[in-house]
Amino acid sequence: MAREIISNNILSIEVLLGNMYGKTYYKATVYRHNSGVYYKKLEDEQQTLSNQIDVDDYVNILDYIRKDIRIEDWDHSYINPDNPDNKFWKVTIKTENSANKSCQIIVYEGKNAYPENWKKFAELFFPVSE
Repeated sequence: MAREIISNNILSIEVLLGNMYGKTYYKATVYRHNSGVYYKKLEDEQQTLSNQIDVDDYVNILDYIRKDIRIEDWDHSYINPDNPDNKFWKVTIKTENSANKSCQIIVYEGKNAYPENWKKFAELFFPVSE
């Protein structure tokens, strides 16, 4: 399968974690807006955190996701029907082509199964200490 090339012009990364029964879900978004970069976290639709983050930190996160996590090597779907924990996750990356201002949306998702390096990736958005 050909892999998308995730451009340097990432507008946002949204990570959703939850369970199939809808009891609890978490959503974290890192996004560019005007000249700033922001991090927003929600738990069951209630905003728990919203901060502006340093642009250099954002660039470092993107480099880490590309080079260490190797997100472009992930499959777009991971499913394990034999695992009864009923957990799901979804990563949505929105990029912009600077030449023609078109947007591309890349989605990775799973149910009861995860790509290599998932834990390291998820910890960027949902720190273990919380």
